[in-house]
Amino acid sequence: MKNLLSIIAVAAFGLFFNSCQKEELILAESTRMASTFGTSEIQGPDKPYQGRFLSHARVLVSSNTTGIISEYFYAADEPMSVASSYTVSHADADGIVYDPMTDALYQVNRSNNQLVAFAEFGQAMNGGNLTPSAVSSSDFINGREAAFGKGRVVVAQDASPDNGDQNAFVIYRTSPGQIQYAATVNTDINLWGIQVVDSDLWAVVDNSNMLAYFEKFTRLGSGFVNASSTVMIEGIVRTHGLNYNQESDIMILTDVGDATSATDGAIHVITDFSSKWMEAVNGSGMISLEDQIRISGPMSLLGNPVDVDYNYQAEKIYVAERANAGGQFLTFDLPTTSGDATPVEAILTPGASAVTIGNE
Repeated sequence: MKNLLSIIAVAAFGLFFNSCQKEELILAESTRMASTFGTSEIQGPDKPYQGRFLSHARVLVSSNTTGIISEYFYAADEPMSVASSYTVSHADADGIVYDPMTDALYQVNRSNNQLVAFAEFGQAMNGGNLTPSAVSSSDFINGREAAFGKGRVVVAQDASPDNGDQNAFVIYRTSPGQIQYAATVNTDINLWGIQVVDSDLWAVVDNSNMLAYFEKFTRLGSGFVNASSTVMIEGIVRTHGLNYNQESDIMILTDVGDATSATDGAIHVITDFSSKWMEAVNGSGMISLEDQIRISGPMSLLGNPVDVDYNYQAEKIYVAERANAGGQFLTFDLPTTSGDATPVEAILTPGASAVTIGNE
């Protein structure tokens, strides 16, 4: 208990530090907690801290129009965020992931079809320019979401005429100073949002209401892979973003609806997800709307919510909303009933294209 209280106090006090000091503090606390709480609190070798004892959250948002990475820092029990921003050389970016073990940030550079690494991200100064510490070869076209797991980053290539209408997972071995191409795994479903969980991978099926599961994905080499199973999510028109949290067994999906509309988006929350998924796989093939919580409507500001992440400890949902007002970063409390809900925070973030919690 004393350790936990000290962490909360440190997180709150961090608001008075500049960006560099703040991030160094976060990394130091993460390292200390890993040794304090031991391996029983570890979720897999790729996410050793999982942010589960941290009372703060740092949320990173890509933009596909501005060349800016936005950061929103939440201290313990503080309802509003502290914002920072960093400039990168590529204007069009999508998937973004962070490795707390090495303090490296990885981003999908759609301008040059590359994966880019930024080493020592915790030392970056608010308003500064980020210089890549490593850049991949150009191995994908129309890259979208990225997922981190077991020292590798997976980039989702969404089918387009420029890539021969080929959907693919492009896999890289990563370190702060080097990004090595490892494999390309083609698939026959349209890709956008993806997430690696242990050795498996979840993927939305773009242009549909489907969710796909790839068992033991991290053991694959180059070639072709079919989804192990797919399930329809009732009520969704066109899904884009996803985030699954094992601790709470909650899956969150986004629905962009009509891509030309800035007002018809939604987020879907599925509690007790693993049991509902297995029931659907072994039964009707669909998770019904009555087994979900759907948030949509004018107060929600959801138009094209392209990506989502979930802070289970704080019970907050973070959304990269692309269409409404040209791009916003939205924060919602975890809902308990369906309906229209006002975000607890809405920040204009032009071109918002992807979001990740940076202390997981």
